[in-house]
Amino acid sequence: MKYHFTLALLIVAALLCITPALGAEKYIGGTPEITAYLSGVNEFSPGQDATITVVIQNSGTSAVVFTDQGTLTPADVPTTAKLVTVGLSSGGAPINITTGPQNLGDLPSPGITTASFAAKVTSDATLGEYTLPLTIQYQYLSNSLANQPTSETLRYQYTPVTLTIPLTINIEPAVQIAVLRADAPDLVVGMEGYVNLTIKNIGYDDGTQATVTILQNGNSA
Repeated sequence: MKYHFTLALLIVAALLCITPALGAEKYIGGTPEITAYLSGVNEFSPGQDATITVVIQNSGTSAVVFTDQGTLTPADVPTTAKLVTVGLSSGGAPINITTGPQNLGDLPSPGITTASFAAKVTSDATLGEYTLPLTIQYQYLSNSLANQPTSETLRYQYTPVTLTIPLTINIEPAVQIAVLRADAPDLVVGMEGYVNLTIKNIGYDDGTQATVTILQNGNSA
């Protein structure tokens, strides 16, 4: 009986010796590298309703990646931007951003995502080039997990980051029509008359071959 027990122990020990130890990837160094740029049109006219689409890209790279035996794999890598939030502001430009900050979640590397902001260019906007500040906030795994001893517990340390990226837009000339005055002194029921309009181009471009049409409003007489 004792012989069989000893034999069983030897077999278990032999199996443990030949079973490969599981390895875990660890990262030394590396951080997210975040850039942003406008997608599509960046030229707008005074008084225009606009949608500003921003592309956010993460191109961070880890300095060293290796596999170590008997360690746990971390849930995150240092190049992943965690809990990304983006917000666009006017920065003094003649444009009102009506969309607030947006939560985009995690952005791994390499990775890319987009955010769209509704905006309104003021009617009195002057021509020129303007800069809109894009504020990006995120956090990343900043401690060196490779230096942690073999254990069943990993200690995570995240560093918050806030960066501002300037985005350039242009306000271009456009025709803007304003009705300064409308008079209809001779209009009476059943008779013909005139509606006198005073119209002005308050934009920054010249209009040609202009026509004016008055349409009936609903059930108006």
